[in-house]
Amino acid sequence: LLLNFAFAIWCFPETLPDSALMEAESHRHQQHQNQAHQENTFLNCLQKTIRIIWRPIKELSILNRSYIFRLLSALAFFSGMVGSADGDLFLYYAVDYFDFDDADVSFMYTSLGVLGVFVTTVVLKILTDYLGERWVVIIAFAFGVINNMIYGFAQS
Repeated sequence: LLLNFAFAIWCFPETLPDSALMEAESHRHQQHQNQAHQENTFLNCLQKTIRIIWRPIKELSILNRSYIFRLLSALAFFSGMVGSADGDLFLYYAVDYFDFDDADVSFMYTSLGVLGVFVTTVVLKILTDYLGERWVVIIAFAFGVINNMIYGFAQS
């Protein structure tokens, strides 16, 4: 993971050119101005809701464009599986060593779910807008390295 982190810092190109960033910011500003002048009718709200729901589904089509994207999505799937196993192991550890009961476990999963939704919808968007995709990946690798180092340096 440390090698991946170093590779991301020195070899990943920035995927968001300055011209595209400026164009996206002006487009967002224009949309905000248009929304301020537009009536909030039921039909407009329904169209916005459908667009918000349909956009991620439409953007998932990128995963089937080439072999590399299919491979990367498979790797992400298996990485998620390992992450899930980490969570299960932590649950058993917390129950055994910290005497977690049902209320503690449900609070832990509720907190993780709410924080996951918040980070995915708010923090990731802000980080991508301000830092670019390259630095978001680098920061993610850094936290992955720190997480695995904590496992490595643990005494028991």
